[in-house]
Amino acid sequence: IEKVIISLITFFTLTSLLFLSVYDIVTFLIPYNFTRNLLFLLVLLNLLVGILRFFIYQISATSFLNNVHLGYIDNLAAGIILGTLFWMIVKITKEKGMGEGDIDIVIVIGLFLGLPDSLLAIFLTLILGSILSCVYAIYVRKFRGLIVPFVPFILLGFIFALAFNKEIISLFSSF
Repeated sequence: IEKVIISLITFFTLTSLLFLSVYDIVTFLIPYNFTRNLLFLLVLLNLLVGILRFFIYQISATSFLNNVHLGYIDNLAAGIILGTLFWMIVKITKEKGMGEGDIDIVIVIGLFLGLPDSLLAIFLTLILGSILSCVYAIYVRKFRGLIVPFVPFILLGFIFALAFNKEIISLFSSF
């Protein structure tokens, strides 16, 4: 049952991010109510899993949902750190580089992945976004005023961090 729960949580988060990516590509907007509901669900899920872990461990001294990184304090910390960092970027750039909807989505990444995986996801997001945006700018021959949706890159960074976090971290730690 533990694997089913993990699979459902991951599937729900991935499909939500995929929906937001497509929505961002089509409209260059992020639906406020959808992202706020997603944030609420992930906060609630983290609290629920954390409480369950605590009580199950107290009763039977066994671990619960070990393969999913939810219900830990670093999930909340990652959401707060990423949210604050991106909020500062949005305010400093006056929404020229990214919008306020992107803040909510990076908080989702932090709440789901925790530390340090969420930082890896954002690092990969920025690298992939920079490279692919430059390629796109060269392709369309427009460098000023080019608008590129950011959520698809967040999704890619999330997927790579989720699937290959250990491999990527060991690759960078070998330098």
